[in-house]
Amino acid sequence: MFDVDMLSTVFKNIDADAASFLLDIVNPDIAFIISRFENISVVTVMILFLLLGMWKTFEKAGKPGFIALIPLYNCYKLYQIAFGSGWFFLLGMIPLANIIVRVVFGAKLAEAFGKNEVFGAILSYFPFIFYMILGFGKSNCVIQRNKAEKEKDFDELST
Repeated sequence: MFDVDMLSTVFKNIDADAASFLLDIVNPDIAFIISRFENISVVTVMILFLLLGMWKTFEKAGKPGFIALIPLYNCYKLYQIAFGSGWFFLLGMIPLANIIVRVVFGAKLAEAFGKNEVFGAILSYFPFIFYMILGFGKSNCVIQRNKAEKEKDFDELST
């Protein structure tokens, strides 16, 4: 039979490091937020900002916004926008290497939207703010525009 008291005891005894590790597997951005802030209302607002910013960022990149809601797949698609190949996000799961990979990823993603590397480095550490800036700002996805221009040039050459 389901015992609510036992369940609450189990959740109280979860090690903070184990919980952080599990969250890091699901979505590193959300794990970062939760590991830094303990007030649940603040965390909820920050997660909503992150998801909304990612939604708009995906839309600017020409991808469906709902991808922001799918754990791990959203990371894969963001790395695909930044690096051209989404498999680089696997490097972000390697301990210690993930520190460097996240900063390089932030710089490449910022570059994809016409921002500088400093913006990208800060994006790596404060994603809940900087995805909102990417998503709702005036910048466009430069890589998508370049692909469209290349296709247009190819179409003109072929006719």
